[in-house]
Amino acid sequence: KNCIITKKENITDKHREFLEVLLSWMSEYQKHYSVLKNVWKVIDKVSQEFRVQIFATTHSLECIAAAYEVFSEYEENEFLFHRLEKIGENIEAITYNRETLEAALETGIEVR
Repeated sequence: KNCIITKKENITDKHREFLEVLLSWMSEYQKHYSVLKNVWKVIDKVSQEFRVQIFATTHSLECIAAAYEVFSEYEENEFLFHRLEKIGENIEAITYNRETLEAALETGIEVR
């Protein structure tokens, strides 16, 4: 699966199952860049309605850019982008805040 749903507040198994099915289904439709912004808007709406936090993984730059566009209107820590990078013998998470990700996307710096 491409998404992990974690509890922000109490969520029933029925809600969790619905979200997992929805997100799995939606990940199948991320094949064309033109629908990605709308996909993220639906994910946002559903996550707010059920008060859950979404962790999504992708290798798609278009998917990252679409998520940035949708979530860039929120408070600083509402959307964070993490890239895993091998540093020496370790793998470390590099966190991009809104401004850093925006600059990377605008200048074409590789973030995947």
